[in-house]
Order: sequence, then structure tokens, then C-alpha cells
Amino acid sequence: MVFLLCLMVSHRLMFASTLMRTVSCMYLLFTLEKSTEKENKITITNDKGRLRQDEIERMVAEAEKYKAEDDANKNRIEAKTGLENYCYSLKSSISSDEVKDKIPQDKKAELESKSKIEETISWLDSNQSAAKKEYEEKQKILEGVAIPIL
Repeated sequence: MVFLLCLMVSHRLMFASTLMRTVSCMYLLFTLEKSTEKENKITITNDKGRLRQDEIERMVAEAEKYKAEDDANKNRIEAKTGLENYCYSLKSSISSDEVKDKIPQDKKAELESKSKIEETISWLDSNQSAAKKEYEEKQKILEGVAIPIL
């Protein structure tokens, strides 16, 4: 889009101006003073609130750089949450009326006497930032005690 503007100013100075809009929504203003052939160019941009291309590229590079770390952290948190859920559902199961009577008393005492559930919950409370592998190992140990009983 091109606009031609011609202005007449006092003392017979004459200006010709051209205003062009670029594809990236920038405006270019070219002004020519007819008597002296002096030319000026002004670029008008609307950058308020927008990111520059180099900022966008930097942010994308940072996101790619930390993607593996974010995925590892997500997996660690999922393992921790899985272990917590297993502990509390196991605790709830052995206390429920339906299961309580079906578990032989000596097996229930074995699970409770070893206090593996409480021990695991305490370990979780004191090891909030443990590795995924540690959470998985703790869950396997607890399953090794609980599955034969249930």
C-alpha cells in the first residue's frame, strides 16, 4: 500500500512524501524537498508489547535445552506420586472392613509389625527430591511385602 502526499509550505518550499506499508506492518515515510532535492527516510514500527525475533529464538532454544530436564523431573514426580498413592491405598485397604477380615491375622500383623507402609510414608516425607529410581525401588520393596499378603 503506497500513499503519495504533496505539501505546499510557505515561501514556496515544496515537499513530496511517500508512505509505504511493508508486509511486517512497518511504515516507511520518504520525504523529498523539491527545491534542494534533500531526502529523508523515517521508519515507523509498532513494537509495543511484541517480542523481537532474537528474543523468540532465544526462548525456543532455552525450551529445547531444558526439555530433557523437564521430562526427567516430570517422570520423577510421577514416580513419587505413584508411591504415595500406593502407600495410602494399601493402608486404606488393610484397614477396610471388607479386606480386614479376609487377611489372616498373622499376615496382617506381619505387614503392620514391619510397618513398611509407615516407614515408606516417613521416607517419602524426608526425601521429597529423591531420584525416580529410588521411588521405584521403594515401591517394589513395599509390593514385595504387601502382594503375598493380599
